[in-house]
Amino acid sequence: SRAYPKLTFVAGELPNLPYPDGTFDAGTANFVINHTNDPRASVRELARVLAPGGTAAITIWPASVSPMNALWNEV
Repeated sequence: SRAYPKLTFVAGELPNLPYPDGTFDAGTANFVINHTNDPRASVRELARVLAPGGTAAITIWPASVSPMNALWNEV
């Protein structure tokens, strides 16, 4: 925070973010969208709170059939 004094981090629960439309210049959802009850609504909600031209960074686990993913699905 000292290196970027104008940068603020906040958290919220998708798909019900407690922020007005267009609040943020950027938003992230790292390895979370596919764990929500409604992934499509979660992406729409993240987009809703972004300002026009804002950036969303979303990461999800790949839907592959690798042995590691098969093990993860069993757990």
